[in-house]
Amino acid sequence: MKKHIISVMVIFVCVILFCGTALGQTAKELKVLTIGASFWSAGGASFQVIKALLESQGYKAETESARGGPNAFHRMKIFQTGVGLETLKSGEVTDKSKKQAQVDVESCLKDLKAKDWDFVCFMAHSSEPFQGNALDKTDAYIEELKKNKPAKSKLVATMTWVKEPQKQDYETIRKYYKGIAEKYGILFAPSGDAFEIVEKDRPDIPIFRSDMEAFKTKNPGKTDRHPSIYGQYLNSCVVVATITGASPVGLPCKLDGIVDTFDDKEGDGLKSPMDIPPDIAKYLQETAWKVVQALKSAEEKK
Repeated sequence: MKKHIISVMVIFVCVILFCGTALGQTAKELKVLTIGASFWSAGGASFQVIKALLESQGYKAETESARGGPNAFHRMKIFQTGVGLETLKSGEVTDKSKKQAQVDVESCLKDLKAKDWDFVCFMAHSSEPFQGNALDKTDAYIEELKKNKPAKSKLVATMTWVKEPQKQDYETIRKYYKGIAEKYGILFAPSGDAFEIVEKDRPDIPIFRSDMEAFKTKNPGKTDRHPSIYGQYLNSCVVVATITGASPVGLPCKLDGIVDTFDDKEGDGLKSPMDIPPDIAKYLQETAWKVVQALKSAEEKK
């Protein structure tokens, strides 16, 4: 009898442990979609870096990237309704432009509906905040994202950084993304704030591709402020800290299999591996956490 009772108790404990483990694994699953322009795809592809960093924190992560930004959705709405055609530039109403807008919108929505994403992190083109009524242009974009995203998905407005210093400034970009987050009640990932700090305090860290020696050698005289592997690492630390609420300090600084394969008119892929020196990685992690915490503190004081 005693043996029978002991056996039952052992089975009961095993079932409890198994269920607890299974539930823990389910709670750790995280699906993230990144949407936007080339700042996401440069320097090793942020969605890959985000996946690797989340997995290092114990998550069972799945990440992918998609194209599509506010401008494409804004133009598509105008083409469909005919309202606002006079506000578009001549180059935006060509057949080629219309087709490209349609491709970007349809592709974006297809990827958005493809999986049960936990977070959808979108990043507009770096020039977007400087185009007049930029914030109003996001209406069509956010409306479609909200309408087509999985019910549980949380939208994250991911702040870009200055691509053209002679024409752009961080304050305008910050105001644009904070405005989006406040207007639509969504999360805000202050990546641009982190880039501004690193540019000012640690210019020795090559967060942009043209700061890398490999780029200077292959593309003398050219400038490319797409993120290098260092910039992508910094951006990814901000995003991971935003969606998990946990400090990125202590995350791995070497991510096997991720390299800078980005090619565009500014220069060829550098093939730089995602292998950040530990001291620099620690500084980038701390900077990412600093801007996320500063944002949280500011929101709590409101």
